[in-house]
Amino acid sequence: GALALLGIFIMPFIWSIPLALMTAELSTLIPESGGHIVWIDRGLGPFFGCLNCVFSAFTNAFDNALYPVMFCDYLEEALFAYTQSDFSDTTSFMLRLSIVLLTCALNIRGADIVGAASVIFGFLVIS
Repeated sequence: GALALLGIFIMPFIWSIPLALMTAELSTLIPESGGHIVWIDRGLGPFFGCLNCVFSAFTNAFDNALYPVMFCDYLEEALFAYTQSDFSDTTSFMLRLSIVLLTCALNIRGADIVGAASVIFGFLVIS
């Protein structure tokens, strides 16, 4: 209830703003591609830089695998909210596969199209 709303309004000030300021400062200080992996490598040495790289790769692999599944579940809930039906296993698999292929194609095309697509997907999520 009220505590959750309070958390939603306070969290950006406790977590997001300091993280954004830290990222802006380190990006200015170390203007290289690689982000936090380069920062950890420079600050803590190659061992922790390697650990950070491996842990980030695992995190991205498992985290990004959730999004097609969540999208299908949310779409299924939105389309079939008042009925007892749902997607067949084949339809669900094909929808998830098409989402993965679409995002792969966007990433292959480059950062500019990924940014534009992110804005469009953001508006779709908000609406």
